[in-house]
Amino acid sequence: MNLIKLLGENLDELRKEYESVIAVLRNCGLSEYEARSYMALVVLNFGTPQRVAEVAQIPRTSAYKALTLLESKGYATSTQGKPRVFQPEDPLSKGDEVAEQIREAFRKLSLVSGMLSEKGVPQLIYTIVGQEKVMEKIAELIDSSTTRFIISTPAIREIRKRIGKKFSDAKKRGVLITVITAPSVKLPDHTDSYRVTELLATDIVSDGKKALIAAPDLNACGFTDNESLAEHLESFLRMLTTKLAIRPPASDAEQSA
Repeated sequence: MNLIKLLGENLDELRKEYESVIAVLRNCGLSEYEARSYMALVVLNFGTPQRVAEVAQIPRTSAYKALTLLESKGYATSTQGKPRVFQPEDPLSKGDEVAEQIREAFRKLSLVSGMLSEKGVPQLIYTIVGQEKVMEKIAELIDSSTTRFIISTPAIREIRKRIGKKFSDAKKRGVLITVITAPSVKLPDHTDSYRVTELLATDIVSDGKKALIAAPDLNACGFTDNESLAEHLESFLRMLTTKLAIRPPASDAEQSA
């Protein structure tokens, strides 16, 4: 059953509102299917993947994957059993949480705003477009790291799938690797890990000298080899790991789940 038809009322107006909400959710880092599944869950209050697929008008196998990812990102919870039943996190609470994450991201930007111009140094921030090119730049940063590499990302699954071996290669060179990502996501081997929900962007710092900030889908990023900017971003990420350190690090079993 189509979600818009399920709600009734003026179909044209509902369709516009529906697409508007989907667009906002996608801007927050959800995929099309994840956004549709979350919308369906909110309307249903709870549901199996089959039911969510029917309401969201997406394939059942895609619905299960989307719901699992929503749970890992903190948008839903589920009960054990067959079939699994998913419940959405409260939209208002979730909205406040996401808004705070966005405010925090812009606070990071404000810390370095105009910093280089004040020192008479040109702002050397390069834009890279295209997921393949962004992934190549991430791989390059790992390969060039000699002492430490820190990454905070909601997309570790895709990064591990594409360039996971580079993490173990860097570890063999003696590079200290720190990963900040969502709960219940398998990590590259030989990494120090911290788990947190609501990561909206990929932040990377290599050796405290190079930095990269990428969009949630890794389709675009900004890169700089200016040490001042890299140091500011690394300081922020280290502050985050310090806050998360009150929780026990993810176990090897959790990392392999």
